[in-house]
Amino acid sequence: MFRKSKRWLIVFTIFIGVIGVSAQDSQTADPLADAVFGVINVPDGFVLDPTLLTLIAGGGIPANSLQEDCVGHLSSAPSAVLNLDETDVEMLRLFFFSDDDATLTVVTPSGEILCNDDAGPGLLDPSVDIATPEAGRYAVFVGSYSSGQLVPGFLVITSQDTVGTSTLNLGGLVARALSAANSNEQGIPLPVFDVSKIDLTAEPISGTLDVAAGFDTLSVETSGGGSISAVSLDSVGSICNGNISAAPSVVVTVTEPLPFVRVFFNGMADSTLMILRDDGAYVCSDDSNGQLNPSLEFTGAAPGTYAIYVGSFDVLQIVSGTLVITEDSSVQAEILGSAPLIAPALHGGE
Repeated sequence: MFRKSKRWLIVFTIFIGVIGVSAQDSQTADPLADAVFGVINVPDGFVLDPTLLTLIAGGGIPANSLQEDCVGHLSSAPSAVLNLDETDVEMLRLFFFSDDDATLTVVTPSGEILCNDDAGPGLLDPSVDIATPEAGRYAVFVGSYSSGQLVPGFLVITSQDTVGTSTLNLGGLVARALSAANSNEQGIPLPVFDVSKIDLTAEPISGTLDVAAGFDTLSVETSGGGSISAVSLDSVGSICNGNISAAPSVVVTVTEPLPFVRVFFNGMADSTLMILRDDGAYVCSDDSNGQLNPSLEFTGAAPGTYAIYVGSFDVLQIVSGTLVITEDSSVQAEILGSAPLIAPALHGGE
């Protein structure tokens, strides 16, 4: 997913004090104050890209006290400070990855104030892009939409335009196979999809298909989305996203082995895919190739029944589109949105 570099850094912090939600808070935010959660020094060349800092967003000071068009509520001191050396970085992106409605306010070395609330319709994670960033000190305030609310999450700093809220895969930062050390038997809870949430006997929304070698390409008009969260760790260790219905969108019966097959969904909005095999194994996809339509591919697909669930990234949205199943490796998902320049967030809110 990260095309420029697979090198990364996660800075872990421990929340001990108060971040600005008490009555003792100053009523002004001070960009020159010491950072609450940490100082990040980015040397020339930005070797550790992306860099992640764990923190808790929120506060009691209105963000519009810094600039009229900023929203949310901040602590009196910056959540983090970024020191950027002289660099040839063409673009600097800061965004906050969480499960709630956060805001972002950045004060640049020259004193310019940049802020963002929701990166798009139904997308609540804030993101700020800075073209040709100047060297110096950046004060980063991560706020909450509601006063006094605390929002834990990750502040992400990157120079890669392919890295955003819709493409960040925390599980993919460390590539390792699942082993006994990762299992629940060892006392480490892994998020596993609860199959009892769905109805394995339900009629598929858009019917069934029988597939054998030589079918070339099939397409079905269907829709996806629902109230069941698909967030989990799939059978190959990837993190699933999205929201699905209890009934599958389509059920496919593979009658003989398929050397290669690709399944993707060309939707009208950000969507996800989950494919559940009859033996209980499942795989999933959110975005593919840096854009918002999901895609999965398999080599040596075994005969059996595959329930395909098209999901929506936004729990409040039903996404319509075309589900495509193909043996042709040149047939790929259409480009949808190509991961927004001002990155998204999920989860419902204002």
